[in-house]
Amino acid sequence: GTFSDCWKEWFQNHWFDRIKKIGTLPGNEDTYLGCMRMNRNQLEYWIGMFCPMRTDIPEDFSCVYIRDGNVGITWLKGHEDYGELYDFHESCIDLMKEKGWKIAKNTWFFERYDSSRFTIPDENGEIILDYGVYLAN
Repeated sequence: GTFSDCWKEWFQNHWFDRIKKIGTLPGNEDTYLGCMRMNRNQLEYWIGMFCPMRTDIPEDFSCVYIRDGNVGITWLKGHEDYGELYDFHESCIDLMKEKGWKIAKNTWFFERYDSSRFTIPDENGEIILDYGVYLAN
């Protein structure tokens, strides 16, 4: 299924505002993330923002540490209402492999919702969703 109900809960509870107050990674102040990885054959999904290491996380939040590394980014452009932006993982991976990029094993991948690209449609009503995958060193 989708995680849309989880995202609605985040916005309804203003949880992103709380994260912004503790400090986000510079250049990511208005960028929300859906981070995913396979963990013991089960999908693990995190909603949040990138924060600097050693950020004090509020007691009622959880965090996961994602290492620095090389990341391949694909920009997906389309209409949010049609759902065309959310069924793309294999296509992005295939495109990166065609470029000669090697995907790291058991790695993180993420949807990055940059406010300037994702929330402001262009003249055709399309927005851009960033999709990132950690690459092998």
